[in-house]
Amino acid sequence: YDNGVWKPEGKRALRHAARKALDAKNYGKNVVTELETQALSDPQIELTGEDFGLEPGFVAVENGLLDLSAAADRGDALRDLEPEDYALTRLPVEYDPDAAYDEWNAYVEEWTEDGKADALQEYVGYCLHTGALPIHRALLLVGSGANGKSTFLDGVRALLGSENTSSIGLQ
Repeated sequence: YDNGVWKPEGKRALRHAARKALDAKNYGKNVVTELETQALSDPQIELTGEDFGLEPGFVAVENGLLDLSAAADRGDALRDLEPEDYALTRLPVEYDPDAAYDEWNAYVEEWTEDGKADALQEYVGYCLHTGALPIHRALLLVGSGANGKSTFLDGVRALLGSENTSSIGLQ
């Protein structure tokens, strides 16, 4: 558990802790194997892959755990992120319910064909959905150069974090 997020580095952390606690003479693979066996046999710490990940409708952000439904209703949407939330990712942004989005909105309107801005905004919002994905979609940005495609993607990457995004050229 590191900075609000669980990482799949338990065995590595165990090896480093054992190596630090024991000198090189007493440290070996058998020590790590024994420690792994003991850790896995403790019923209080037994978790499976299904235990990890946030419930749908919740997103971990820099300043806590965001309830997207409460945020849409302008309610109390943020609370502290706890280890028991089992978040696997955290967006590199802070939630601010009073933040203005007029500039972003204007750019999206400028970049899209008439009537398509809402669909593009909805797609970005859909990227915040975790858990089961009821709508399977991909986004293909088409157009000549210098029309905002890269700027749009840069904005999405800034929101989601580069480690949570990928993009592939059509070629």
